[in-house]
Amino acid sequence: MSEFTTNTVTLPTPDPTGGQAALTRWLAKTHAITTPMPMLADGRLAMWNIARGLEALAPLVASLKPGLPHADWQTIENLADLALATAHAEALVDRAEPATSALPALRTRMHELRTQLLTAADLLASFGKLSASHVAEIRKGRGLPDAAQDTSVLSQLFRDNWHTIQGLTPVTKELVEEAGHVGAQVLAVIKPGGGKGGAADANLEALRDQRNRLWTLLVQGHSELSAVAYWHWREEYRSHVPALQGRAG
Repeated sequence: MSEFTTNTVTLPTPDPTGGQAALTRWLAKTHAITTPMPMLADGRLAMWNIARGLEALAPLVASLKPGLPHADWQTIENLADLALATAHAEALVDRAEPATSALPALRTRMHELRTQLLTAADLLASFGKLSASHVAEIRKGRGLPDAAQDTSVLSQLFRDNWHTIQGLTPVTKELVEEAGHVGAQVLAVIKPGGGKGGAADANLEALRDQRNRLWTLLVQGHSELSAVAYWHWREEYRSHVPALQGRAG
């Protein structure tokens, strides 16, 4: 599989081989999802982190199963296939976007910036340097318009408190400015209801729904994997099973 490296993470290339077959294997399970979770994430990064977690757990599965009979082992052991299906569903949505749309690239960068700023804001809030209630309110957002708004609001939050937090975070002023710019760009491309300019495209909406359903299954499956990892490693579990959008090498 072709790959490229970003930061300390080696991601699969867009739409990795075998994605359509994987998607077909998981479609039936998506029908049981009653409330799909909007996918505000990079599917390939999720694939990378799932692979790292499964690799760490693999030597322990046989010994862990007897003590954890209620864990969803079938889903855990098939998470890599589910992650592949989800990444393919994400690629289908991106390909269905109008060729002139800058949204796919903007969305990817926006999610990266939102994650970085929100992670830093959580830490600063825990030390009383930012308002914990304000940061918690930002985290509540769901859907693309909310994510874009979050990114802009986070940028403003860092700008307003820069005199207090400067030197206490790896976040740079350039990153803060970029977040404000990218958040505004995404908001300019999409409509308030979450659609793009022009008439809603039924096929595109169906692909988005399919992607979101697969993402919801993946989040649930990763939660099962994380629970097993916590049972074994306790507080150190994240060093073995990364968060779906974690970028630590």
